[in-house]
Amino acid sequence: YGQNRCLMKGFRFRIASWNILADCYANQSSFKSCSISSLKWETRWNKIKSELIDLNADVLCLQEVDRIEQISNFLSQELHMKVIVTKRPNPKNDALLFAYSSTRFAHLSLVNVNEIQLDKLLDILSLPESHPVNSFPTRFIRSNVSQAVTFRCS
Repeated sequence: YGQNRCLMKGFRFRIASWNILADCYANQSSFKSCSISSLKWETRWNKIKSELIDLNADVLCLQEVDRIEQISNFLSQELHMKVIVTKRPNPKNDALLFAYSSTRFAHLSLVNVNEIQLDKLLDILSLPESHPVNSFPTRFIRSNVSQAVTFRCS
């Protein structure tokens, strides 16, 4: 197949995006309807692993990752994916994690956009005051990051 396989009609791949809730944010005060046991990392990690396997994605985009080494090792060793991490510049150090099938794709480039403040982004977008996004709670106005990744079929 090689490179021509990507150009063939019907070439398909699966992409999944998931906010897995960083362990540092999983607390009873923020998630009052959840039991303490369901918020524990060990419980959630077993379910996350199971879902990641079931998703069978060729490309994964995970948000709020703070168990970076554990998750990266699982993805690379168990699911045979290449992993790219961009940490958020805040004291809790959660990150974005981009992973892709190393047998289907080759990484070409990565652009990290760090420390985007939501309020600055809203200014750039020049949305009217009445736009619903302008009423975001201030807890969402914090340093954020984004990743732009390019890759090709291998």
